[in-house]
Amino acid sequence: MSWDGYITSLMAATDGVAYVSGAMICGLDGSTWATSDNMKVSGVFSLRRVRRFLLLVEFRACSLARLVPALQAGPRCLQPEQVKMLIGDTSTFHQSGPVVAGMKCMLIRDQYDDPSSYCLQLKSKKDDDGNTFHICVGKTNTAVVIAKGTKDANGGQVTAKVFTIVSYLRGAGY
Repeated sequence: MSWDGYITSLMAATDGVAYVSGAMICGLDGSTWATSDNMKVSGVFSLRRVRRFLLLVEFRACSLARLVPALQAGPRCLQPEQVKMLIGDTSTFHQSGPVVAGMKCMLIRDQYDDPSSYCLQLKSKKDDDGNTFHICVGKTNTAVVIAKGTKDANGGQVTAKVFTIVSYLRGAGY
């Protein structure tokens, strides 16, 4: 089965408007099954990220062995631990939201157990350009579907795209 078709479907325009700018499908163990190009690990490091880790090395005597993998992860990388956290206990998200693909988020709505959604709705804090993004995390029995909306998309539009894929996968036994 090719999972790339689901990513293409998530990112496809609806009525001429694209609501999803990045998407990925992961296993419940955090393994990546499919991802859009802009959600992959980036080899380009932001200056702010490099400065933060250089300060960590200087003031906390962090070893180079810890520094290099953290820099290679890139700002848009979603680590397996983050995926596991997103599908685990979400009760702490009300107080301190999760970090998704390098973006600090706040919880808008937790509907993992609601058959009309099966989704966790998040909103990112403002980025360097002042934009916020809606992020939807949909959960099936074996997979997690994560979509980042465009800067103009609202949470309902992103959730509708994710729910279409999640409900299909659940119906197919995934």
